[in-house]
Order: sequence, then C-alpha cells, then structure tokens
Amino acid sequence: MNAMATKPIQPARRAKKRGRLAAEALPSVVTEHGLELRYSRGDVAVEHRAPEVDDPNRTVSRPLAVSASDRLFNRGAITKPQHLATQRYAELREAELGARWQNGEANGGSRAFWDRLPATETQVQAATNLRRLHDILAVGHG
Repeated sequence: MNAMATKPIQPARRAKKRGRLAAEALPSVVTEHGLELRYSRGDVAVEHRAPEVDDPNRTVSRPLAVSASDRLFNRGAITKPQHLATQRYAELREAELGARWQNGEANGGSRAFWDRLPATETQVQAATNLRRLHDILAVGHG
C-alpha cells in the first residue's frame, strides 16, 4: 500500500482573520518634530540618506516638505506632462521672485528686498514668460 494513501487528507488551512492592518511604524524624525498628521497626509516625506553636516560619512534621516504637484502626481490625479508643467511654472515663479539658484537647485529661498533691486535679467525673463503664459491661459479659457 502506498504511504501517501494512508494519511488522512488535511483540509486547506484558512487564512488568519484579517482585522486591522498593523499600523506602520513612524520614523523617529517624524515623531520628534510632531509631523505625524502631515506625514500621514503625504505633506511630508522622510529622506533617510541625507549626509550629516558635521560628519559627511554618516547619514541621517530628515523630513522634507512635499509639493502639492508631487502629491497630486503620486496619487495619480495628474499626468506626467501636467506634473512637469507645474514644476516648470513653480521654477519660473521662484525665478521671478528672485530665488537664488545654484546648479539648477534653489538655495536659500527668496532674496532680501535690498538684494533684489535692480531686477536681474533672469527675473525679467521669468516675469515675461509668466505674463505670456498667463495671457495664453486667459485666451484659452476666456
């Protein structure tokens, strides 16, 4: 007789009851700064591989603000071309306001009012491009 035939047939195991899913552990940097709600909404992300200022060989975690266009794109509410257009618009707006740019990245935010006058060529070009864009949008929807 076959040994397999003598064993009783076992019923299929049932999956464990699915109750509430275990809550994802929040990164400590989120709880330290009181960003639990903003982290759960997606307003804040955590960068885990940021180099530490004092010791470049060591990495630390830090909270980062997530832009509205990134949140909409991550949810699937806007397409990739729309997302790229919103990023370009934000860059033009920051250039118009006089943001400091180094290597294609904003560094230090807007300039102080005494540092903005007279307007730089970059600011004038950005303002001109934004006016053209606003005129196109007004004609298209008006």
